[in-house]
Amino acid sequence: MRYCVVIQDGFVSQLVPCPASEFDRFSSVNPGLIEIKKEKFDEMYAMRGGRFKREGGEFIFIKDSDNRDIVAAQAIAQRTTLLASSDWTQLPDVPAQTKEAWIEYRQALRDITSQSGFPFVIDWPVQPSATGGNT
Repeated sequence: MRYCVVIQDGFVSQLVPCPASEFDRFSSVNPGLIEIKKEKFDEMYAMRGGRFKREGGEFIFIKDSDNRDIVAAQAIAQRTTLLASSDWTQLPDVPAQTKEAWIEYRQALRDITSQSGFPFVIDWPVQPSATGGNT
């Protein structure tokens, strides 16, 4: 077994235990895949309440309190993308039933910042189907 992390935007986004026989395939589909020692993998797996940032060859633990603004900005960016991709639902020629379902969804997206776990735990709303029901 080989132990790896996936680096995305300078941060560890995944811990990946990888069978040695699959390492080449895993690394070809995950360009940010880096092999680490098992001890470091176990240490990172055991840590809660933060993330790891890679600086040089070192992994630096960032407590949630230090990381809150970064995580909040990422969540808000995701929300903005979801809102923009559903703008079409509010056009004048969209049927009322469809429009109403999407109005509720879009409001729920706007309300994520009011959730008690924000930004670390977010209960993302379920996107309605194109005709109005939840998918």
